[in-house]
Amino acid sequence: VKVAVNDGQVNLSGTVGSAAEKTRVLNSAFVPGVKSVIAENLKVAIWGRNSELRGNKYFAKTDVQIQEAIKGALLDDPRVMSFEIDPEVVDGGVTLRGTVDNLKAKRAAEMDARRTVGVSWVKNRVKVRPAETKTDKLVESDAKAALLRDPYVGSYEISVDVRNGLVHLYGTVDTYFEKGQADDAVSRVPGVIAIDNQITVANAYDPYAYNPYVDDWRIENYPWYNYQIAPATQNDLTIKEHIDRELFLSPYVNSELVTVTVEDGVATLTGTVDSWLEYTEASENAFDGGAVKVKNNLKVK
Repeated sequence: VKVAVNDGQVNLSGTVGSAAEKTRVLNSAFVPGVKSVIAENLKVAIWGRNSELRGNKYFAKTDVQIQEAIKGALLDDPRVMSFEIDPEVVDGGVTLRGTVDNLKAKRAAEMDARRTVGVSWVKNRVKVRPAETKTDKLVESDAKAALLRDPYVGSYEISVDVRNGLVHLYGTVDTYFEKGQADDAVSRVPGVIAIDNQITVANAYDPYAYNPYVDDWRIENYPWYNYQIAPATQNDLTIKEHIDRELFLSPYVNSELVTVTVEDGVATLTGTVDSWLEYTEASENAFDGGAVKVKNNLKVK
């Protein structure tokens, strides 16, 4: 909060985290000698209460700094900390190389790199080399058991076929969430080198919104994710209002820097964000607000 005084008149500007804080600042400004207080330029924003949520908190990083940050993230991740993975960084682009003994570790390493501030793109060249040799029949049996144990997909009839460590999945599930969960469950099985997910989604019109507090995987990373666009169930103005609210409440996105337009249920996002995490979260907020499709034209600064 900034304070300017001219002939007994106080002008307040800056940002606070709630309407209650603004009222408190306004009342606190009435010290002896004050004739009036103007607070029109004192804005309320949810990120104003917590420095971790504020905009402009990132700064430009060199490739060396980005590389060290990724190495630190990999060492902190118990899924990959025991493997030697080398991140090569050039102009913010990252290429991961190394060897792991399970597919889940390879995917986790890529997620760690993508979440690192300063990273513009990631190429995952990590190789999966199982620690022990297992027959396809044994891998198939373990994969089926992993699917049955999973509380989200255990009730579905999913067929498994394994050939040289490549797992083919078949069957039908209700939503893209179950298809992604099946993919993730099998990726943890020792001996699985890659997955060909041919599971059919019954409700293909429902896009899946990633939840960073719950989900261990991001569905956009799967090559098979391509939901069908359903007709909008709300008018464009209502969808825009809902998206604006989702962005405002998001702990990841500085909503003041994002502009939303909606036409025929399709939301277009323009403006600037600080990181790729913020970029992807803005898309998820738009889906949560009711958009049937999102055109993300945000620029990452």
